[in-house]
Amino acid sequence: SADSVVVPFSVAPVNDNPVIATGGSVPAADGVNSFIGDTAGNYRVTLVEDTPDGSDELSFDLSAIKSDIDHVDADLTWQLRDTGTQCTSVNYFSTSIVGDTLTFDLVPDATTNAEDWEVDMLYHNGIHQIATDNQYCELYLTLSDSPDAPDYKPNYVDVSPNLYEQKTDEIILSVKIDNVAENVPDYYFDATEGFDFNGVSNIMPGTFVPVDFTIHAGGDEGPYNYNHVLVVDMYTNDGFQDTKRITPPAYGDSHDVDDWEVYISDATTEIWLEMDVVTLLPTDGSEQADSPESHSLVQSQQVFSKWSAPGAIGTDADATTADSNRRPAFEDKNWCNNMMSTNGGVEVGWSVANQCQHSEQGYNGAFAQPWENAGDALPTRVSTIGALSVASFAPSIVAVALTGLFVSALVLAGRRDDDEEEFVKETISDDESAVSPVIATILMVAITVVLSGVVYVWAAQLADTDTKGVPRVTFTAENVDTGNLDTDHWKITVGQAQTVLATQAVEVTVTYTNGANEIVSETTNLAATNQVYGFSPFNSDQLVTFGDVVTLNDDETISSFSTGDDIYVKTHDADGTPLVDATIRIVYSPPGDTQGAVLKTYTGFSWNQPV
Repeated sequence: SADSVVVPFSVAPVNDNPVIATGGSVPAADGVNSFIGDTAGNYRVTLVEDTPDGSDELSFDLSAIKSDIDHVDADLTWQLRDTGTQCTSVNYFSTSIVGDTLTFDLVPDATTNAEDWEVDMLYHNGIHQIATDNQYCELYLTLSDSPDAPDYKPNYVDVSPNLYEQKTDEIILSVKIDNVAENVPDYYFDATEGFDFNGVSNIMPGTFVPVDFTIHAGGDEGPYNYNHVLVVDMYTNDGFQDTKRITPPAYGDSHDVDDWEVYISDATTEIWLEMDVVTLLPTDGSEQADSPESHSLVQSQQVFSKWSAPGAIGTDADATTADSNRRPAFEDKNWCNNMMSTNGGVEVGWSVANQCQHSEQGYNGAFAQPWENAGDALPTRVSTIGALSVASFAPSIVAVALTGLFVSALVLAGRRDDDEEEFVKETISDDESAVSPVIATILMVAITVVLSGVVYVWAAQLADTDTKGVPRVTFTAENVDTGNLDTDHWKITVGQAQTVLATQAVEVTVTYTNGANEIVSETTNLAATNQVYGFSPFNSDQLVTFGDVVTLNDDETISSFSTGDDIYVKTHDADGTPLVDATIRIVYSPPGDTQGAVLKTYTGFSWNQPV
C-alpha cells in the first residue's frame, strides 16, 4: 500500500580493457607466414633475411586477435616497441602499423641467428648480424583503446564522477630474422689438371722451371658482398718461393697462370701452392687486414700452424675475445681445395696427415677431405760425366816409336847373346834349314813395326774413348718453321758420336748481324741452368737451348753430349729481328783447355732459308 517513490541514480562505468587474443595465429598477406601463439600467451614470427620490402610475407593483419566490449575497432590502436633489454630492433628491421596492418621492413643482410663467422664486420661493425640470445628479437605488442571516453558511451562523461581511464593489453612478440647463407664463391685448384712444367722433363739442378696451373671459380654464382683478390703462394720443401696476386675469374670461368718459375734444386722433392682469398675493402679497394691471422687453430691460448684450421677467424691467443674483422666464410666456400701439391706430402704449415681440418663446417658444409694431390713428378735432375782435356797426339806417336825401338833393341840384344853363347860352346850345327841372323833381324824389325802400328791404333782409339782426342761427331740440321717468330728455329741433331762427351764442356757460339747492323756473338754452355739445358724454343726465351737424350745408371740419370741430342737455335733474336748470315760453332771446351776442339761450324745461316 506504500506510495511509489522515484529514486534517481546513475551508473558510472569503469573502462574495460581491450583484449589481445592468445593461442591463435595471425596470417601474413601471403597466406603462409604467420604469427604463432605460444602457451605463455605471447606470439612468435619468423621472417627470412633479405625478404624484399613490400612483400606479402612481411605484412600481417592483426584485426583477428583484438577485441573490446566498449569500444569500436576504429578506437583501438596498436603499438610495437623494444623491451629494452634483449635486442635493438632497428639493427634488424623497422615496422609500421596502419590500422590493423603491421608491416616489417628488413635491414639488408640482417639476421638474428647468424653464427660468429657470418658476422659481417665491414657492414656497420657487424651490428646487423649479431645473434640474439634465443635467436629472436623480443618486442612489446600493445593494444590500446581511446585516450578519451568514447562519445557513444555518454555515461563515461555524463555521470559524475568521471571514472574513464584509457586501458591497454600487452604481449611479447618475438621476431626471428632467419639467416640465409650469403653467396660465397669457391676458388679452387683441380688436381686432375695439376702442374704443367711445359714439357721440361730433364734439368740441371738449380734451374728455374716454368710451371703452369689453373684456378677455377665455382661455389655460389653471386652477386657477392665484396670483391676479392687471390693471394697465391708457391713453396717447395726447400722453402718459400714467390707470391702472386690474381684477380679472381668470374663464376664458372677459370684463370690460367702461365710460366710461373719455380727453382728446383738437387734436394727439391715437392712443390705446392697455397691460395688465400682476401676481401677488398669497399672504401678504397685495399686488402682487408688479417690480424690476428686467420686459418690458424687457437686452443688454450696456443696458436697452431698455418692452415691448421682453414676458414677460421683470426683470434688473439692472449685475449680470445679479440677476433679479426676478417670473415673467411664470406670469401671462399671450401678451403680444402685451396692447396695443391705435386705429390701430396706434408710440408711447412700443412695440417696433420695432409687432411684438411676445415674450421666452419656447420656453415659451409662438411669438407672432410685431403688437400689437392696432383701426383705430378718433378723434372728429373741429371748428373754429368767428367770432362777431360783435349791432348796432342805427338807425344803418343813418339812414345810408340820409342817403344818400337826399345823392343827392337831388346830383340837384337837377345840375338847377340845367343850367338855369343853358341860360339863359345862351339856347338853351332851345320843346319841349312836355320834362319840366318840377318834374316832374323829383318823379321824382328818387321814384327816390331807391325806391333808399333797396332799399338798406335789402339792408343788412338783409347784416346777417343777417354775423350782425350778431337772428338769425331756428325750432325744434321734443319730449319723448323713453326708459324711463330718466337719459336721458329734451327734444329741441329747429333748423328754419330764415336765419343760420349761431357755436356758441360760443350758450347755453342752464334754470331750474327742484329737490327742495328752490329755483329753480335753469343756463347751458350749446353749445361747452363738459365733455361738452356732441358728446354726448347717453345718453353724458353734463350737463343740456344739443348734437348738431351739421357741415360740411366741405377738410380742416377746421366747427361752427356752424344747421339740423338738436339741443339735448338732460334732464327730471331729477342727483339724479333731475323738472324741473317749467322755462324754457328759447336765447340768441345773442357776445363783447362784454352781453345777447345771445334766439332762443327755452320756458316751462312739465314732465318728464311733452308739449311
